[in-house]
Amino acid sequence: MNTSVTRDKWDRLARFYRWGNHAAEQRWKPWKRALFSRMGSGNILFLAVGIGEEIRLFPEKKRVAAIDISPAMLKKSQQRALEYNGVIFLQEMDAENLAFHSETFDQVFTSCTFCSVPQPVRGLQELYRVLKPGGELHMFEHTKSDHFPFREILRVMNPVAQRVGPSVTRDTVSNVQKPDSGRTRSTPSIWTSSRPSAPINGGRISTESAGPREHGGGLTEQASLKDERRGRAIG
Repeated sequence: MNTSVTRDKWDRLARFYRWGNHAAEQRWKPWKRALFSRMGSGNILFLAVGIGEEIRLFPEKKRVAAIDISPAMLKKSQQRALEYNGVIFLQEMDAENLAFHSETFDQVFTSCTFCSVPQPVRGLQELYRVLKPGGELHMFEHTKSDHFPFREILRVMNPVAQRVGPSVTRDTVSNVQKPDSGRTRSTPSIWTSSRPSAPINGGRISTESAGPREHGGGLTEQASLKDERRGRAIG
């Protein structure tokens, strides 16, 4: 799916996005607020700001570059960005082809984003590219379900779901772990609510709970990655 097709899809959905996602956003709000509480004092990139609902969950007085592929989504996010007690730069941009220089950001945050990036590994490579050495990548992502019968239901639904919205079978945690995702640039630590403990190239997968399990709509997971050269895991 090329950039223009993806942009057009989300432009069409912008009008109905708040209505269609209200229940899920209310359910996930405590977990997303906890995610954003990790925002530090450096340069922050927030991927796929959408209509700006999550801006209200950001801590105050941060400096955030908030991007989205959809001009219609960005237009709806403008008022929330103006109301934010801090600095937010809104910019139209494709996650698979970021216009930022390499090693620009101290932190990158994603929230239910990589179910919608057509080439997720390419998108992850770009996030790693724009992170500074020692930078942090924090993700809250809903992914495929491992539970029967939801797993099979979502598999059947996915071709239609992708035409009108996000993929419902995306395995973002596995994509993050792929060597070609760019994670070999650093040694990551990954937190997820569903995977057993196991080493990953010097990092680890922890069973620390990161949020609710959404059996019917895909598993909700969070992954936090960092460069272990700084010697401290983000937990």
